[in-house]
Amino acid sequence: MAADVINVEFGALDSAAQSLQTKAAALNAAMEQLQASLAPIKETWYASGSTAGAAANESETRLRAAIGDVVGVITRFSTKVSNASVLQQDLERKNAELFA
Repeated sequence: MAADVINVEFGALDSAAQSLQTKAAALNAAMEQLQASLAPIKETWYASGSTAGAAANESETRLRAAIGDVVGVITRFSTKVSNASVLQQDLERKNAELFA
């Protein structure tokens, strides 16, 4: 490939955007599964009023926030990748029209 040529693989961009969305959804699903699996333990532990239960509750809150942040970043990046594909396709269409 020549140094002055840009080659864009639109299928790869679209696939990457979809893959990122899939990973974000999987991360959310895993967190929900963890929540469901731990619910019986948490109910008694948090309700006990112990310092360990309180610390676990605070840790869970921070973990949920961090995972939410990560999912947000993945989602925004996926959107940017998808937008890049659309913008590049529009640019290529406009460039092709210049030579039509």
